[in-house]
Amino acid sequence: MSPETYDFILDALFAKGAYDVYLTPIVMKNSRLAVKISILCDQERMQEIEEVLWFQTTTLGLRRHGVTKVMLGRDSSAVKTECGSISIKNAYSRGKKIKSKPEYKDSKRLAREADVSIREIYEDLHRSVK
Repeated sequence: MSPETYDFILDALFAKGAYDVYLTPIVMKNSRLAVKISILCDQERMQEIEEVLWFQTTTLGLRRHGVTKVMLGRDSSAVKTECGSISIKNAYSRGKKIKSKPEYKDSKRLAREADVSIREIYEDLHRSVK
């Protein structure tokens, strides 16, 4: 399969409800190079996701594995910076905040609007929370 098609296939998988999709280069039997497409999705979306793979890729077979996701408790807050407001994701364990992370899409938007790098947005954020 041509690597040019990966972007199109990933877009189609996300459009059908995939939570995440990633590509891994692998070496198969007889030393054939290949790319494994891994998809995280709900059981309810599986048939639609499989149809994308059947009709948009060269695959002849699929392997399914059930997984369980464990997540930290989360909430969000906003921080005003010189460039604008950024949503912050906060993660908790046993009721204690253990980490925070700026929302990438907000950071990207602000960087474009201010015509600066995302690094500068993060530095601005860091200065704003001190």
